[in-house]
Amino acid sequence: MVARTSVSRAAGIAFIGASSLQCAKREVFVELVPVRSPAAARRIQAAMAAALGAIGVALVVPALRRRARWPAVAVLAGSLPAAVRQVVRPAQLQGAGLPPELTPVRIAAQAAMIAVV
Repeated sequence: MVARTSVSRAAGIAFIGASSLQCAKREVFVELVPVRSPAAARRIQAAMAAALGAIGVALVVPALRRRARWPAVAVLAGSLPAAVRQVVRPAQLQGAGLPPELTPVRIAAQAAMIAVV
């Protein structure tokens, strides 16, 4: 039980970190998830940052942990196809200022997070 709690906390902290990073480095995420309308992109990004933060907090709070698992899996699984597409389009990562070599690492980490959550 202690190991499961530690894993849930770590996953929660990762989600909170992703939310913070998304707020701090907006340009990276705009490049990774292109949207035709800049206004829509800002709204989508703000909503995702809020969702990631809320899921992260819920994974850390024991009373909310069970309810947070499915939204966490939905976010992770929903963004997995975009990560796989970046293998085919490494320029997308380069445009965001990230080395294309990170794509396989991202996919593996994301799949591991899905399994853990």
